Amino acid sequence: MQQDITSNRYQLTGKIILQIILIGIVALMVDVTIFPRGNGAPNFWILLIFGTLFLLFNLVIFIQLLFLPIGVSIDDTLMKLEIRFLLLKSKVVSLDDIESYNSTVIATKSENYEGVLLHLKSGKNILLSNFNLKDYSPIKSFLSECKLNNIGKEKFSFFSYYTQSFI
Repeated sequence: MQQDITSNRYQLTGKIILQIILIGIVALMVDVTIFPRGNGAPNFWILLIFGTLFLLFNLVIFIQLLFLPIGVSIDDTLMKLEIRFLLLKSKVVSLDDIESYNSTVIATKSENYEGVLLHLKSGKNILLSNFNLKDYSPIKSFLSECKLNNIGKEKFSFFSYYTQSFI
């Protein structure tokens, strides 16, 4: 039996809309910096500082859209997970590819999201949580039914998760 888990639509659409707004703000700042208008032209250094901050924030949102899964298909018969990404190709993970997993909590300013962090034998990690998925609990049930090594709870850090994606 195959079970599909979709993305957390609020998080996904919010990130896409924010990405578009931030690109517009950075483009406006570049335009105002290159083509100043009138006598009261804005200070170049203020625009440079704010432009850099908006660009960095834009980069963080883009990295989240790139590396966080937006959907998972659980195949009980083949014992595989198909993990879908927005901008990357889907990844099929079999039970043999998973070294272990652990529970984690993603703390944001507004809410705490529960999830699991898959540790693959290749050294990569994949975050499957309510932060990026509609409901991760079937994944946790599937992993526990398959008797995979659960290494307990782990403190989650976006910085370490994204840096392992680039290595």
